[in-house]
Amino acid sequence: MKTRQRVKTGRFANTQSASTLRKSVDKGLDKLSPEARARVTEARLKVIDAQEKLERHARRSSQRAQDAHQSQPFLTGAIVAGIGALIGALLPSTKAETELMGATRDKMMRDAEAVLRDEVSKLERQGKAAVESGIREARAEFSDAKQTA
Repeated sequence: MKTRQRVKTGRFANTQSASTLRKSVDKGLDKLSPEARARVTEARLKVIDAQEKLERHARRSSQRAQDAHQSQPFLTGAIVAGIGALIGALLPSTKAETELMGATRDKMMRDAEAVLRDEVSKLERQGKAAVESGIREARAEFSDAKQTA
């Protein structure tokens, strides 16, 4: 299968489809005993079932991705841009980039880290407050239950 056709059909690997596997379920079994033939057939059918589930899952995932893109194209674009930025951040910087953006990039990274620390700190405070509130409520319920008993 040519590369362009593989892209169109989504078949990148050289795996056989479940329908192709199903057509050859009995292939090469004629010299086996009935018991061995039954075991091999059962094993092959399990493989076919697994392949069918995989194909269904792939179709559903593809359809969901298409639906999400159709309903929210800007979100899809933002996700793709984020992935591109992540890949770009993982690549080593060049000398020219360091000369042009080194100090600015470093300041932006420090600012981003400061924002992250602030957000984590807020979450910690909110989490502690929620736990303390839960403990107070549980104690109050326990003492109320104790008094009514």
